[in-house]
Amino acid sequence: MRQWAGSLVLVAGMLAGLAMPAVAQPVTTVYSRIDDQCIERGLPDAPVVEIICQAPGDWSLILHVSDHGASITYLDGQGHRSSPLSPPARALFGSFHTVVEWREQVGSVFASIHRYHHETPAEMSGGPGEAWQTLMVTALRSGDSVPACVVAFIDASAIRDANQLARDVADRLAPGWDCALDPVWFDADLPSLNAYGARMGHH
Repeated sequence: MRQWAGSLVLVAGMLAGLAMPAVAQPVTTVYSRIDDQCIERGLPDAPVVEIICQAPGDWSLILHVSDHGASITYLDGQGHRSSPLSPPARALFGSFHTVVEWREQVGSVFASIHRYHHETPAEMSGGPGEAWQTLMVTALRSGDSVPACVVAFIDASAIRDANQLARDVADRLAPGWDCALDPVWFDADLPSLNAYGARMGHH
């Protein structure tokens, strides 16, 4: 699988470099909301709603929301549009949280963190209701023909400090991430960047 073979040198280099004293400008967090300031419209011939929201910098978000789930597309100020992105389905229904976290350095956004809720109600599962949460870390490159791709999915239902892990992944992996690689799945068996580095052969 290319995730484990093709990215070995790339990830080892990124993690090794970040172990050295930092000299770069500090990374800050900004937030945007999916709210009534966004533009919403129904799409013809499909039970799907499109929601367009402004985001930090020159970015826009385009959500496609259906009865069972949602996807998100990133659009930069030059008109480059990503493919629709969403976590793997883990339940019958799914939706994005209304708050998006953006990681920014020297006024330039380079990654986003967005929480996704998965749910199957008890009356539809034939058993107890089921719910999970996944954090999606996305690398952003304004002006690139592929302006956004998913770096990692983080099982926020299984990892205690999933928010901090998501920020670490965004700050350390997103800037040099190869969008041809499969996203990393962080869960109870792979709960940290150190564990990921060890699995990739970097100690």
